[in-house]
Amino acid sequence: MFEASAYGLDPAKSGTENRTALQAAIDAACCAGGGTVLIPANGPYDIAGEIVIAPAPASTVTITSSGGRATLIQTEGAGSIFTAGSNTEANAMGHVVIKGMSIEGSFVPLEQP
Repeated sequence: MFEASAYGLDPAKSGTENRTALQAAIDAACCAGGGTVLIPANGPYDIAGEIVIAPAPASTVTITSSGGRATLIQTEGAGSIFTAGSNTEANAMGHVVIKGMSIEGSFVPLEQP
């Protein structure tokens, strides 16, 4: 388990600080070969920009609320709040699970080759 608050995620922080904290927690889960990133339900959390989730091919990263429903709000930047892998990795979405969350921001689906 990777608790995003241990990496600095905090509803009182700026969108840039929260993006950096959440990205660090997700990167740690990816580097560990997969795992669950817990986001406390006491948000909302402003997120400035994009979070990239790039798990290894045989691993799964799950992003979920640690209780109740966590809310992420994209406050700055264009594009998606989350990007899984890259558009050259057609199976990357199969290794990412996002649940127990409300996400306010834009959604841009990846084009499949």
